[in-house]
Amino acid sequence: MQTRAHRTRAALVEAAALEFGEKGYAKATAKSIASRAGVAVGSFYQYFPNKDAVLQELASGRARALSDETLRRLAAPPEGLPTDPEQLEQLVRAAMFEIVDEIIRYHRVNRDLHAVMTERRHADPRLDRITSRAEHALVRAIAEVIGRWGRVPDPQAAAFVAYGCVEGSIHMHVLAEPMVDDDRFRAALVDALQAIALPGGITADA
Repeated sequence: MQTRAHRTRAALVEAAALEFGEKGYAKATAKSIASRAGVAVGSFYQYFPNKDAVLQELASGRARALSDETLRRLAAPPEGLPTDPEQLEQLVRAAMFEIVDEIIRYHRVNRDLHAVMTERRHADPRLDRITSRAEHALVRAIAEVIGRWGRVPDPQAAAFVAYGCVEGSIHMHVLAEPMVDDDRFRAALVDALQAIALPGGITADA
């Protein structure tokens, strides 16, 4: 059971996500966040020194959730990876489709909050460090997975390029005006990821 303090903190974090998303960084304030959470502004300062701190917590939590979900979908099945190359390719391609769908969904859930985090990263060194650490950890973990597939000589570089491909293209597709529909986008992105991490594989839709 959550304590009252935990509930208050969670309410503040949830309210901050909505405030930043609806109003942007400049117009969201400790007072407006506290008001939306249904607490006095003094309660906000019991948990966070300023609005940057709560934005940093939001970024950390979102990055951790996305990383966990990505690695869960890339994990080998309990019985192990298939030895047949075509079965391995089909398994990996299906996982890539699921991951792309999840990352698109992640960016669309409070799309404007994600835009605020992306913008503030360049102005807030601590937010940039939080985001960078999460990115480095995810790339290392993906590199380990790619290494187990045994198709590329440099899994770390492949993981880094794959991560950049996903982040950059999904930002353009979700946070800017999309140039193609979701189905075409996801198919092309999975093709690109497969070429990077599992070259020489199948190209049929999962």
